[in-house]
Amino acid sequence: MNDMAMSGNGVLGWIVIAGGAIATVFTIAAAAYWIARPGETEPDHPKRTILRDDR
Repeated sequence: MNDMAMSGNGVLGWIVIAGGAIATVFTIAAAAYWIARPGETEPDHPKRTILRDDR
């Protein structure tokens, strides 16, 4: 077997995989949070002008 096939079997490989998994979970959680609570509560926010009843 060549060295390229064996390069991901060490501790460093697991650290990279764990880091990627943590970043993925954090990104999904942040996206779900901002979808559920966008924080756009100001009455003069541009969203309010688009969603007016007179349009």
